[in-house]
Amino acid sequence: MEATNRLLSRIVPPEIGPMLARCHEKAGVAFRVGSMFESLSSSRLGKLKSAALSNGETLAGDLAVIGVGVTADTALARAAGLDVQVGIRADSSLRTSVPNIYACGDAVSFWHSLFERYIRVEAWQNGEEHAKVVAGQILGENLICDAVPFFWSDQYDRSLQIVGIPYFGSQLVTSALEDAKLFYRLNSRGVLVAATGLGHERIVGRKIAEARRLIKRRALLDLPMLKTGQIKVSASGAD
Repeated sequence: MEATNRLLSRIVPPEIGPMLARCHEKAGVAFRVGSMFESLSSSRLGKLKSAALSNGETLAGDLAVIGVGVTADTALARAAGLDVQVGIRADSSLRTSVPNIYACGDAVSFWHSLFERYIRVEAWQNGEEHAKVVAGQILGENLICDAVPFFWSDQYDRSLQIVGIPYFGSQLVTSALEDAKLFYRLNSRGVLVAATGLGHERIVGRKIAEARRLIKRRALLDLPMLKTGQIKVSASGAD
């Protein structure tokens, strides 16, 4: 069940949703997109019998798992008088608006020096990087959080990997390789800000690792070469 009209509509390019759907359908999974649960029906003994959908369909079943998303829990931060905007606001060293108070993890909206804006990332890798920065600051090290965000998921024999922040890009370049497809996001200046790959883990992993290094460099890429699957750096986008 998916409320939007395709899988993963908020985080991946439009082409990836149908690609993933086909992988799951081959394994016997059936999807209902553009629809939501309306109600659940159970037997007298409390056992689930069926689910009524917003499209008027009723599905029989004995187990329902419903994911409704998450929101940042900022209640404690608000009570402590911290600045909260989307998440707990923090600088690149994860210092909050109150001296000697740091924040880390999914609920933090922090200044990312690479992207030059506040971002909030919901992923274990982000929390791990945050913990290193906060620990370093407490120990007197001048660390900042400038790691390139990374997400991954194994879907059967396919690997889905995302690096950077896709919605920061205004240009989409697609590159089809043997047993993999890559989608690169560039900003208006042609600087690489994100990449998404789906396919064989070895190929996708190598290309995403390469993209991660180039995002870190704020690299300007040669678009014609990129479409052929070859990455050629034109220049650095750093000031």
